[in-house]
Amino acid sequence: MTHGLALGLRGDVVLREGFGLGRDTARVTPGGLREHWRCWVGEAGKAREPRPGVAPENAVTAVVAATAGFEALGSREEVWLMPRTIARFWELLLPALAAGDRLAALEPEGSSGD
Repeated sequence: MTHGLALGLRGDVVLREGFGLGRDTARVTPGGLREHWRCWVGEAGKAREPRPGVAPENAVTAVVAATAGFEALGSREEVWLMPRTIARFWELLLPALAAGDRLAALEPEGSSGD
């Protein structure tokens, strides 16, 4: 999901502007793109079983905060939205989130199935 979002933010002007409007606190409305993203990440998190001791809501917070940061930083420097940058984030976070048996199957570079 995060790799797809970064790709969209690099190439889709409508998506990029939609998230940009979400940064404008005078225009933030319930149900905006950021809220939809948070809900989507939360739903995806429910489909996965995190490492024992990891509260799913904490994982959602980390992913949403990081991707919002990537989006904000990427609006000025595209390197923040590049696949290698997103992969480095997952290289750091996946071992903290995924149980050992699932970790081996996950790819920080993303995959079409995850």
